[in-house]
Order: sequence, then structure tokens, then C-alpha cells
Amino acid sequence: MEFRARLYGFESDGPALVLLHGFPASSLMWEGLAQEAVRRGLRVLAYDQRGYSPGARPQGCKDYQIKDYLGDLQAITRTLGLESFHLVGHDIGAVVAWSAAMAWPHRLRSLNALSIPNPEVLPIRPYVRLLALPRLPEAILQAGGSRRLRSMLPEGCSAEEAEEYRQILTEPGALTAALNFYRSVNASLRDLRTRLSAPIRVSTRFTYGAGEGWVRPAYLAAQAKRMEPGVPLEVAKIEGAGTRGHFLIETRPELVIEGILDHVQRVERNLASEA
Repeated sequence: MEFRARLYGFESDGPALVLLHGFPASSLMWEGLAQEAVRRGLRVLAYDQRGYSPGARPQGCKDYQIKDYLGDLQAITRTLGLESFHLVGHDIGAVVAWSAAMAWPHRLRSLNALSIPNPEVLPIRPYVRLLALPRLPEAILQAGGSRRLRSMLPEGCSAEEAEEYRQILTEPGALTAALNFYRSVNASLRDLRTRLSAPIRVSTRFTYGAGEGWVRPAYLAAQAKRMEPGVPLEVAKIEGAGTRGHFLIETRPELVIEGILDHVQRVERNLASEA
């Protein structure tokens, strides 16, 4: 498969930062973070995940399990010679990022997850079950000139971002491919809670917005228990992140970007002092 990617700062040999978008966005959502990261000496990879890249749209929903997204991340980073990297994910990208921290902690230098807690501790919400239905979600989202799909675009995103996201999800087969993540969620969670299940062993920062539907005190407490003893977990709650509290980097960019990069740089200093 071929993945559409944005690369920043690869003329340097600084630490690598890999960015994973969620639904219904693309790698463009990370532009502000990527530019600031390069100013601080990092190399940045942001790519459109399977379903969103035109050259990476398998037909069957069985090809959209967590293990498939992890395989993409593994292959892409190794193709670019990134044997270790800092990982950031939002929404679906956060689920993949948490899973990567369980699957191969030796490759991650740090983890930043936005909006979605460790998926091992989460129930499946009703809207996920709705999106997992066959054919009906496409019919609803594409009705009336994709009016409902447009209403789901990230709150606070720019006109450029909204246009790119709309273009991607109206390409032939793209919306179905994006929704296949949800249609595979039961199989993914079984895999996550059996084969991939492991304590998180990398320094982690979890950021969420006030009003985020995926966050409950019980989930945060359970998430903390999934950390290896002694491994730091920071939790940051962002106020004023829009009406849904979900689209953090669009609604509170400076605060979110600074939090991520401060964590990355502190981890880098700690690793240097241990070397």
C-alpha cells in the first residue's frame, strides 16, 4: 500500500515525532504542532492512516483492525529509518498509539494520547455501535450533500482543513474505509485485551477536554492502574476546548502544542541524562 505523508525537518538528525490523526481528519490537523516541533529540533512524520490515503484502502472491514494500523505504523517508520520515536495520537490515532505502547514499548520514547483514554479500560459507546452498522452510516452521512458529514468535521478547524477532510471522505470508497475501523472494533478490542495487553512502560501524557464523552473518573483511575509501576503518567484537562471537548488542537492549539512538546523535551532530557 501507499500512504500519503507529510514530513518535516528530516534534513536534521533530531529525535523523531510521529503523529496519528483520527476521524474525520487527516495528517493536516498536525500542521501547527509539526512546525513548532521542527523549530525545537525534532523531525516529524504525519501520515494519512489506512482508509484516508487513496493508495491504502483495502475493501474488507477485516483489514481495519488495530493490528493492521500497528502494522502500518511499524512499516512506515522503519521505511524512514525511525527505530525509536515519540508518538502522538488523537481519537482513532490515540487508540493506535496506546496499542503501540503496549505492543512495542522499546520503540517508543514517549506517548501523548489526546481525547481517548487507554482503550483497554473503555466500554463501547452507542455512537460507535451506530457507526459500525453496515451501509446505514454512509447513507446518513452522505444524505443532503453530505450535510451531516460536514457537521461532524472538527470544531474549530480551518477552512483549508475542512476542505481537505471533505475531499478525502467523499472520494470513492473513502467513507466506508474510514468507518470500517468501527466495524472492526470488537475484533480489535479482543486482540487488544489478549495478545497485545501489557502495562504501559513509556512516559505518557493524556490530554482531554472538559466535556469529553470518552472520559470518566473511573476510566482515568483504571488507566492509571495500567501503567508499569514507576512509569510517569501525566493527565491534563483542557478547559474551553469547544462544545464537545474533543477537538483539542483545533480549539486550544497553543496550550495543547506546548503541553505535548514540553513533555517530549523533558523525556529527551531524561534519556540524555541516563545515557
